[in-house]
Amino acid sequence: MRYEQKLRTWRNSWPIWSALLLTANLALLSGCGSIPKPQQPATSADARARLDQTQLAHGKAAFAAIRDLSVRYDGNWFDLVTRIQPVLTDKTFRKTSEERMLLGENLVAQLYMGEGGKKFVLRDGLRPLGERASVWVNQRPEINRDKIAAAHLVVEAYQLFLYPAFYVERAAHLERLSDAEINGRDCERLLAIMRPGIGNSTEDRVVLYIDKQDKLIRRVRLTLEGLESTQGAVVDVDYDRFVQIAGVTWPTHFYESLVAPLPGLPAHDFSLRGLDINRGLTRSDFANAQFSERAAKPAALIVVPSR
Repeated sequence: MRYEQKLRTWRNSWPIWSALLLTANLALLSGCGSIPKPQQPATSADARARLDQTQLAHGKAAFAAIRDLSVRYDGNWFDLVTRIQPVLTDKTFRKTSEERMLLGENLVAQLYMGEGGKKFVLRDGLRPLGERASVWVNQRPEINRDKIAAAHLVVEAYQLFLYPAFYVERAAHLERLSDAEINGRDCERLLAIMRPGIGNSTEDRVVLYIDKQDKLIRRVRLTLEGLESTQGAVVDVDYDRFVQIAGVTWPTHFYESLVAPLPGLPAHDFSLRGLDINRGLTRSDFANAQFSERAAKPAALIVVPSR
């Protein structure tokens, strides 16, 4: 089902779900995941070969040459999901973002701009798990542990969303799953077990849906174990409108929806608006919870293809 059809279906059923949310404890709905656990003791040669194929299709050699990455996102949250997950969606801040990644340093900085002002997130992979994310809201340090955990989950999930074929390179286990059709395209499926997981999680499961024809990733399905309120949840992120920049093929449109606990619920429709590579950024460009002049320059505008 295409994005527009999914949205129409959910808009027609929103009054029913809204009534349910007023009377039901959502925690009781969150049990059934739809990502299988591994059935093999170790990564198979076939699974490794499938990952190699999609990495090559997305520009493996060019990606390996990226030292720092600057991106800009813009998008919209759907109303019902913001009521279900207000801390995670954080809609007063998470509208437009400028994000900077030092791939070799394992460091990511995000600057969100929304109705609430500015929110700055720094994720430092050199710190111990559970202490890797720091958050500032309008230049004031955030001390709420749930909000920090949510920010940590988001900052790592967005790395996965942008370059899934390369993000799962660190997977502890890879395994082939049965094939599936996604939005009219025949896809192979590859299960990746991430340890540690996404954000504060010790483990998450990720499924890559790889187009049989062009070997590009068309969907990512993942668990969200890094935040107490999302444990047991599973989401899909569908990709389209690919562009090639600096030898890498990037998705520019992302449609996020729930698989569990509320199957098909639209969550987030967002786009990659800007991207540039290798500015020469360093850790010093993110001191004092802000971007330096070099880091603050907006990511280079990209031409987003039509559907």
